[in-house]
Amino acid sequence: MNLFSESKENDNSNSAFTSFHQSREDQTTTKRTIFTSNNHNETFSASCGLCNKNPGRKAARWVQCYECNIWFHISCAGINRSQFDDLDADLNNKWTCKVCKRGRTVKSHKVPPVETDDISCTWGVKTTLNQISSKMDACYDSIVRWKKNFFLLPRGNSGKHFIVELTRLINLYNNDTLLKAISLKSVMIFLPLMLQKPSKNSKARDHAKYLSKRLDMWKAGNIQGLLDEANEIQKRLVSSRRANDFNLTKKFTNLILKGKLSQASRLINRDRGGLLKIDESVKSILLEKHPEGQPINRDALETNDTYVSQRVQEVIFEQIDGDMVEKAALRTEGSGGPTLIDSDCWKRILCSKNFKQQQADLCESIAELTKKLCVTSANPTDLRELLASRLIPLDKNPGVRPIGIGEILRRIIGKCVTWSIKEDIESSAGGLQTCAGHKAGIEAAIHAIHDTYKEDECEGLLLVDASNAFNSLNRKVALANMSSLCPPFFQYLQNTYAEPSRLYLSGGNGQFIHSSEGTTQGDNCAMAFYAISTVPIIRSLAKENVDPVTENFKQAWFADDASAAGKLLGILKWWNKLVDVGPRYGYFPNPNKCVLIVKSESMKDKANEIFGKLGIQITCRGQRHLGAIVGTQEYKEEYIREKVGEWKEDIKTLASIAKTEPQGAYSAMVFAIQHRWKFIQRTVPEISEFFEELEYEIHNTLLPALIGREISELEREIVALPVRLGGLGIPIPNKESKHEYEASRQITKSLKDVIISQKLLETCSKKSILDAKNLMKMLKGNRTKLAYNQLLEKLDSSTKRALEMAKEKGASSWLTTLPLDWLGYTLNRQEFRDSIALRYNWKIKDMPAYCGCGEENEIDHSLSCKKGGYVILRHNNIRDTTAKLLEEVCYDVQIEPRLIPINGESGEVYDTARGNIAENARLDVAARGVWSQYDRSFVDIRVTHPNCLSNSGKSLQEIYEKHEKEKKEFYESRVIHVERGNFTPLVFTTSGGMAPACQQFFKRVATMMADKRGLTYQQIISYVRTRLRFAMLRSTLIAVRGFRGRAKNKELPLYDVDFNIIPGMSGAI
Repeated sequence: MNLFSESKENDNSNSAFTSFHQSREDQTTTKRTIFTSNNHNETFSASCGLCNKNPGRKAARWVQCYECNIWFHISCAGINRSQFDDLDADLNNKWTCKVCKRGRTVKSHKVPPVETDDISCTWGVKTTLNQISSKMDACYDSIVRWKKNFFLLPRGNSGKHFIVELTRLINLYNNDTLLKAISLKSVMIFLPLMLQKPSKNSKARDHAKYLSKRLDMWKAGNIQGLLDEANEIQKRLVSSRRANDFNLTKKFTNLILKGKLSQASRLINRDRGGLLKIDESVKSILLEKHPEGQPINRDALETNDTYVSQRVQEVIFEQIDGDMVEKAALRTEGSGGPTLIDSDCWKRILCSKNFKQQQADLCESIAELTKKLCVTSANPTDLRELLASRLIPLDKNPGVRPIGIGEILRRIIGKCVTWSIKEDIESSAGGLQTCAGHKAGIEAAIHAIHDTYKEDECEGLLLVDASNAFNSLNRKVALANMSSLCPPFFQYLQNTYAEPSRLYLSGGNGQFIHSSEGTTQGDNCAMAFYAISTVPIIRSLAKENVDPVTENFKQAWFADDASAAGKLLGILKWWNKLVDVGPRYGYFPNPNKCVLIVKSESMKDKANEIFGKLGIQITCRGQRHLGAIVGTQEYKEEYIREKVGEWKEDIKTLASIAKTEPQGAYSAMVFAIQHRWKFIQRTVPEISEFFEELEYEIHNTLLPALIGREISELEREIVALPVRLGGLGIPIPNKESKHEYEASRQITKSLKDVIISQKLLETCSKKSILDAKNLMKMLKGNRTKLAYNQLLEKLDSSTKRALEMAKEKGASSWLTTLPLDWLGYTLNRQEFRDSIALRYNWKIKDMPAYCGCGEENEIDHSLSCKKGGYVILRHNNIRDTTAKLLEEVCYDVQIEPRLIPINGESGEVYDTARGNIAENARLDVAARGVWSQYDRSFVDIRVTHPNCLSNSGKSLQEIYEKHEKEKKEFYESRVIHVERGNFTPLVFTTSGGMAPACQQFFKRVATMMADKRGLTYQQIISYVRTRLRFAMLRSTLIAVRGFRGRAKNKELPLYDVDFNIIPGMSGAI
């Protein structure tokens, strides 16, 4: 039997394991006729002879027919628990199925469980499955010691064959083959062995060549050869630069150009922590933070009738398909686990449409794997490499902060699982534990607790911090309770947490520790797992809230951060219950890190009497709460000033980068940095005045570095507008603070009300949150439009015109995309600053005073002057870009095709005064298949400058109508009547705007490209507009800075020199 197929017919030399030999006679006789889930050492892969289903979570008891050796669920075989126990007690009992008792012929034969030692196979040479597994273990042990050195999967046949092989390996597990034990292990070594970059400067063609070679070696079973090659490459890798050679600007720019915005923005942080070297002291701290698994506490198991274990219908996971896997891969970011295969590699494999059907098949295989992990029991050993994580010890200064990074494949699977049962997770966590995927959950918890604290009858607020919370959760208790609390989530968590997972120490040369307790570092399901696991604690605490007068309290949780506000006696009762109940579930409150906030000194004395012996800190000033602040106005001011000071330093750092890399700095500011203070603005009221210092730094330090000069207050208001309204999307923080807080209050109102009402099992209405978001969006839009209209009243006519042009669809796409080097979206600092000046019709620095034609040089003249050939360059740039886009979806694409001669028929059809009747007439581009399959479509391009003399006094709409009309009069009739085709005038402005017919044409092209690529229209139209905009922008910048005319030079050209009669040479005087 072939290792990758169930039939001998499918065996071929291209399979990795070429043959599988096992006969019925060679199988070890099964002495035991029953099978239970407690037999962990047995390999069981059979299906029931009646229902034809695999074991699953609840199918823990099986029985085997003595005659036909087929296995059956005891429920299918009609055996009750007592009869099963009798069979289990006496191994000599021989049970026979009904079919064999009746003497009927069994039509189908199921292979009973066998030990893997009995499986012989050929993979290059004849061997056994256990020997192959040992080789893979040794290979994996080497891989986890490697440095990152991988190439992206190349296009072409080698890439497709790679994906086919990867799909086949995953299907070994999906199809319950006898080789599933090594299936996922082979996946985890397959990728790093195949994608090892041969050299630092290797190109795509080199990668394709080596990938093909390695695939052949893999199929021949030459793992050792692949490993030797990779180890040799690793030996020759140049060590990274020392930390003291760190160049912030260079590192930042390299990350931005690769699209790694989050990593680049993290560099703009004055408190950047370093990676600790693995030594005995660091390792001992990591071991301490990852304790051994604790025994199950029977008192913590759920017995409440409210939570009844439900049968999970497998159909709920059918929504997990290839499309969801692809979406999950697109939304997964960051570096990889122990194998170091990062999100970029997986995105290339799972999301690139270059691989078409192969990519779709792989996504479907991963979807099937995900569903299988959600509905059937898995052998933990089979998942060991998939579930391993990489552990990074960061310098907490003081202390160590362990950060886990799971394998990308596991994170993709985890996303699909949580997406498919999102509502189940949220409802299971309830409204008081807000970290289970609730929209704006943390903000709702903050607003609810702060509102409660402000009430007159509230005496204090206790903020609780637990010791090593996520790693100390009692895993056995949490898993046992999960089957009752959230049944759809149970089986996946049981499969991934049944056994301790390995955490490989980054830089530890293959060393690892075990994650035996709590949630696993690097698992993106950990937050949901933890949230639901704390529900029994929350419910137990709620039962203490019985006296609304003297012991009233209200609690809210976000993961392990618990808080209770109300009467001091009520808070004390809540605390005592938490200290009593929490450890049963692995939640250990740390009194030394807990803070009780009271409203006055007199209340502080009372609190000391009640809480004085507990070791809890008591203050009447204030404390941080989930990233926000609660307490006195003085404390709030101190905290906000401290945070604003940090953000000012971030702005200064970014400004220093912007001096040489303004485009990258702008992208970081708009897409990342300015969101750092949004959370504080949304959760702390009345802090607008404290952001004035930050605005001063943005206005006077960052923006001059970006633009290349200082800007006025009026120009700052322009820059603050959204990009779609002609601004740069850098708002004024002190003006935004109040609106952000009001929006957060409205959006979180429904969830906040649930928390204040202390309804355990209720969650807020999603519709109410969506309605509140839409309302806030509408109000923000109205507010922005009002600000825009008020600003227009202050501007001169030239700037108004510039804003009108910048508002056009597609005109700002060069600002809303990252400066990706591989797409050609990068601008140097002069080009970026010139582009900003062109956008607002500002004077360009160091622009020549006079044009080569002799006229005074200014922006409007340089974009209209035909001297130097820049007008035709601009036209040709758009023409060539249009043709390239059409080649993607059309055929017979031609640039400047000759039109069919009229042959004297012009008088019958054309207006000779207007129409083009020239014998050698040409249009810009022609293609077949734009509007219909065979019709030929012709386009002619015109790029006009809205501020040139011929367009003066006209609105943009009038300009478009004028130029479209001229083009149609000149060409349309001839194309229709002679060419029998259709004609579309493509009219552009130098600012990036497009006429209506032009927009319609490219919408059609984008729709066709989306259909062909299997992508959304929004993704394609965004790319089309951005590519056209950059084509226009580059040619426009060249026109502004380009050389016009010939400089006056007294030297004669060489062809006009008579060398033999030059005075002083050849004797001539």
